[in-house]
Amino acid sequence: MTGNSDELSLLKLYRAWVGNASSTAGAAPEQFYRNALIVLDTNVLLDLYRYTSPARNQVLDALELVSDRLWLPYQVGLEFVRGRPKVIKDRMDDLRHAGARVQNHLDSAWKNVAAAASEVSQLLDQYAADEDGQSELRALINKNTFQDMMKSWKEALLERVATITSTQDIALSTLAAGSDSVLPRVSRLFGDRLGRQPQPSKVRQLVEDAISYRFPNEIPPGFKDTAKSNATDLQIAGDFLLWEELLEHAATLAEPRLVLLVSRDTKEDWYQTNVPGQPDRPWPSLIDEMQVRAGAALFITQPKDFYKGIRDYLRADINIRTVEEISRAADQDNESAPLAYEPVSNHNAARRQPPPGLALTAYQATPLTSTAIREALEDVAHRAFQWWLIGLTAELGLRVQQEDEPAVDMQATVHSPVPPAPQWRPGSDLPLGEWPLRSKTWVAPWFAQMVKATPTADRVALLRLAVRQLKRQMGEDTSKTHDSDLRDN
Repeated sequence: MTGNSDELSLLKLYRAWVGNASSTAGAAPEQFYRNALIVLDTNVLLDLYRYTSPARNQVLDALELVSDRLWLPYQVGLEFVRGRPKVIKDRMDDLRHAGARVQNHLDSAWKNVAAAASEVSQLLDQYAADEDGQSELRALINKNTFQDMMKSWKEALLERVATITSTQDIALSTLAAGSDSVLPRVSRLFGDRLGRQPQPSKVRQLVEDAISYRFPNEIPPGFKDTAKSNATDLQIAGDFLLWEELLEHAATLAEPRLVLLVSRDTKEDWYQTNVPGQPDRPWPSLIDEMQVRAGAALFITQPKDFYKGIRDYLRADINIRTVEEISRAADQDNESAPLAYEPVSNHNAARRQPPPGLALTAYQATPLTSTAIREALEDVAHRAFQWWLIGLTAELGLRVQQEDEPAVDMQATVHSPVPPAPQWRPGSDLPLGEWPLRSKTWVAPWFAQMVKATPTADRVALLRLAVRQLKRQMGEDTSKTHDSDLRDN
């Protein structure tokens, strides 16, 4: 064999790993949109309950264009019909608590205005001795005048929240009454193109294969699901059961065998991430396994790209606002509960969005008052800080944990001879006199940034909270919480 032939053989054998695309099996994306078997993952179907009515109708109309090529795996159908009530409940709970979140924001606004007025009042006392100015200031800026000024704004905001809530076309009450406008349309889309329920003996065999071999060796998909707490082996193996079902069905397709899988699951057990010189992409081993076991080419794409493809290749009537809503619904659900069973940690906090209003509730349970910290609660760049404050206030008993609140395992500082990660800063970088433990402590980069941006008065309170947490980590009594309690070692 010539050197050139050897080279071509190598490239052919490892084509899925060498290329950058979602599919490297030789077919262009357009071929998949026009000819492939199309499989929608569970959350793609559940998202239909997350869309507004106009967007939902556009999506369902677009799916009708490819309905003759849609196929529903049994595992997806089971998760879909079981998961509908929770999705609807989450949506309605979010709207139900929206009014309280609006009120919290307005209360915080008064808190900031009062702090600004107090600052000026102190200046008048210290530098002007102006009692008339003090009286004028108190008459001009007080809670009653603030509430009067905010009244029309508050009414307008709450009125819109009430309107949005009252116009929802799907609610738990309608579901309980047997009225679900989405389910019949989904049923008509698939017709009888449904996966068969597998025999219990086969399910047991697959679950054992997943738990004993594939997952310990981190063979995708689904190996990250072993982190689920209080989950059975059957639940943990859900993604693998779907994958096996898809492989088996793909092997029965007529030529050319093309499979288009639409999923917004981009966890590390579906997507290969952080490879130098390589964009994040579905695992090439999935492409390979589909080719080897089913003789089929596989293309994996996310919902927003899938619906764009239907629009571009098949002329579906999907406008840009619907595409944005598809993306927003997926992002919000992925951020608020990706691996909800996995505790929020320094490793994943930046990728997870706290439940609405929870960071503000945690903030209000502390003595913190500065605008810098209040603004950080709304900034996606400070999610790690938000989660830390949420976890810390619950850990220290400063507030009552909410029902279904995610577990948080966040450290702003650690006591250790070496840093837990290269980006962590030494405790000696913190302001001298405000952080008593100078050696053997390390500070998370996001916390160091927050300390730097916080005014002096609040910085002391912020560092005191960090000291309390650090003392707990070191096994010390935190009932007496003062900076001076912590001594350098």
